Amino acid sequence: MSTLLLDLNDLALRWRPNDEIVDTPAWALIGEPPLIGRSALSEARLQPRRINNQFWHHLDTNPIAGAAGVVRHHADLAFLQLKDIHLAAKADAYVISVPAHYERAQLSLLLGLAAATSMRIKAVADPGILLANSVDSEAPALLYLDASLHDVSLTVISNGQQWQRQQSVTANTKGLLSVIDRLANQIAKQLIQTERFDPLHLAATEQQLFEQLFEHLESQNLGTSSTIQLIHEDRRYEHTLTEAALRNATVDMVPDIIKCIQTNTASTAELLVSHRAALLPGLLEAMALIPSVQVTRLTDSALFEAFDQALPTLLESQDFNQLIYQLPKTQRPSNRPAADTESPSITHVLFNGRAIPIDDYRAMPSVALVLEFVASGDWILKPGSEPLTLNQQALTQQRTLSIGDRVTLGAQTFEFIQVL
Repeated sequence: MSTLLLDLNDLALRWRPNDEIVDTPAWALIGEPPLIGRSALSEARLQPRRINNQFWHHLDTNPIAGAAGVVRHHADLAFLQLKDIHLAAKADAYVISVPAHYERAQLSLLLGLAAATSMRIKAVADPGILLANSVDSEAPALLYLDASLHDVSLTVISNGQQWQRQQSVTANTKGLLSVIDRLANQIAKQLIQTERFDPLHLAATEQQLFEQLFEHLESQNLGTSSTIQLIHEDRRYEHTLTEAALRNATVDMVPDIIKCIQTNTASTAELLVSHRAALLPGLLEAMALIPSVQVTRLTDSALFEAFDQALPTLLESQDFNQLIYQLPKTQRPSNRPAADTESPSITHVLFNGRAIPIDDYRAMPSVALVLEFVASGDWILKPGSEPLTLNQQALTQQRTLSIGDRVTLGAQTFEFIQVL
């Protein structure tokens, strides 16, 4: 029996039938017939009054404005998307990782919708629990930070005899869609000043702008400088998103998220950061300054790998429609690089909001740091021609680097991290 994980997040619902992740955005165009997914996203700014992107975030059966035909409420839109996913995935059973804010009423409604599409649900699970079960952590508590279109959530998980979800809180009521809207407004303001052209005044150019920003988001390039190109009446308008502009889009969000993490950290903790949360410009750098918190940035496949590891435990029970907010610990080899193996514990350099594989960084022609990989599996940082500081101390001789080390060179800051 094939059992797939469905990652339910309104940025995109994702599943992995083979080695590649398949996704569909949580957007709907209400009409006859309704459009769901990417086809609806392509109409987001062309027909904004008929667009709905709230149906997973506010999953309920309350009547919605603009209801038409088969669509009466958010649950109808969710049903249509689940039906499309089941038709594409064709799994015998599913485990659904659910948004952190879902309460019992929403979970029950979700199971009912899945049953109506003939999806067999082995379990609904908190993604933080699956991920905690996949890491070899000795911290007394794990935190899982995730982002969606409409909010940022933090889940607190206790590390005892079993992994147990303690609570989930909203770290920020704004999500990635707010970042896109803010960037669009910044770009429009700049183009008005420089070109006397307002892309938000025309539906066609607003859609171009929205789609390009969304593509940068999906490709995990939102934290890097990007060039936006808009075409109107055979004329091309270009704008480069600078790092300063990107950070300005989250200037009021990041401090609130950091405060939430600090409030929910009683002692030392490990913070697992989803690939979606890592898209928020400036967030990773700010988190590196939180004392007593080890930050681990997860890849976009980490949840699927965690699910593969937990699946034998989930299949031990013959029951379906299980609620997984805790998992027993199992004895297993650590999936983290050990100090005496050939794999270094440091995998990436965090620079300008990007996590760059350390080997790729060292191979760059304009590399600013002198790094050397030694047989013990460590990375060595050597003094260069310009003054360096390591963790706010002047670097005068070569030093072995550890996860979390921060190096400053002029106005540039580098952090050495591990991406699982």
